[in-house]
Amino acid sequence: MSVERRPPLVSVLMPIHNGERYVGEALESVRAQTYRNLEVVVVDDGSTDGSAGIVARFDGLARYVWQPHQGIGAARNRGVRLARGSMLAFLDADDLMPPHRIEHQATVVRDRPSVDVVFGEAMEFVTADPGPLPGLRPASARSPLRSTGTMLIRREAFWRVGPFSVTAGGGVELDWRARAVELEIREEMLHEVVLERRLHDGNYGRGRPQARRDMLPVLKAALDRRRHVARSGQAGAGARGHRP
Repeated sequence: MSVERRPPLVSVLMPIHNGERYVGEALESVRAQTYRNLEVVVVDDGSTDGSAGIVARFDGLARYVWQPHQGIGAARNRGVRLARGSMLAFLDADDLMPPHRIEHQATVVRDRPSVDVVFGEAMEFVTADPGPLPGLRPASARSPLRSTGTMLIRREAFWRVGPFSVTAGGGVELDWRARAVELEIREEMLHEVVLERRLHDGNYGRGRPQARRDMLPVLKAALDRRRHVARSGQAGAGARGHRP
């Protein structure tokens, strides 16, 4: 008699900072996943609102840890260190996962040993609380997106790239993605929506000039690394060319 293998454990990692308005919906979307072998780690990055109480309602689904406010990079890193799964997925506390997201992405990773990370498409939706907000742009249609929020990655592949920056500010996503590309992490794009990204007054419009400024040193660091690799390669070629 054949014994059905238990699917690999997937860790869903959720940083939160004063996210009481939406974290319940985010956790409900994880609970609705068709993939059953999941753990959820919620890292509270110094919230001062009622986030902890809402997460407590999901006892049995989510593990909750609190830390002093250090930023999203530090919160995600804490989640990865606490995770037990061989695959990692990330969900911000104001976004949602479609029900088949983990099942479909994990199937690709499980069935294709050459793939390190699977991305997918994102679809935006607008929540204007308490009402319409000037400057809140309309949600965009679904489109492929290579970001932390759309990826499912092998745990060992994540550590090959290394932890998220805790100093890059608004450039934390760009910094991690640049390092992954430089290491030629093997990726696949799943052509279905894996992330429903919420646009609201707390995540859009505020801090955008600073976020753009944060990206400049990240881009410079990535360019410097590429120049260093190019110079190292040229030096190596020169040395080989002058062998007696």
